[in-house]
Amino acid sequence: MDELLQAHAENKEETRFYEVGYHLVPTVSEESLAGEALRIKDQIAALGGTAGSEGMPQKAALAYRIPQMKEGQRTFFDSSYFGWVRFEMPRENIATFERALKENATVLRFLVLQVKKQEAVSHPVHKMPFFGGKVTPKGRSPIAEESRREEKTAGGALSEAELDKTIEELIAE
Repeated sequence: MDELLQAHAENKEETRFYEVGYHLVPTVSEESLAGEALRIKDQIAALGGTAGSEGMPQKAALAYRIPQMKEGQRTFFDSSYFGWVRFEMPRENIATFERALKENATVLRFLVLQVKKQEAVSHPVHKMPFFGGKVTPKGRSPIAEESRREEKTAGGALSEAELDKTIEELIAE
């Protein structure tokens, strides 16, 4: 029984990785956007967290109008400034962080997600779904490359050197 209590106490101090996505009200001036993003990162640091990568808030149109109560009146917004921060924080401080975001008048909406630790940030590889991601060495798509070959052959017969070069290009793909 003591082992369970000790494991629970140790687990309570565990830090985890999170990401917060937030919408700031569009009434925030462009000059104070960086300050608002810094304010969120300062809240993370104040609660024992460490901010990692981030996306600075940028203007975005919303899919639907979001209401916010301010001074007894409901105001609807159809755009916002969206930003995000990836951070590490002790698990027991997340509820306090979420409460601080709720009390922040410039934050329209937010979502805190637990994420896996990433050793190195890798950029997603964009593949062309139909062709399995193959791109020719010259950076052209297979369709563009094929139409280029057809144009070459339509103008006349290929010389033996051009034919060998075309075969090498096809083998390289």
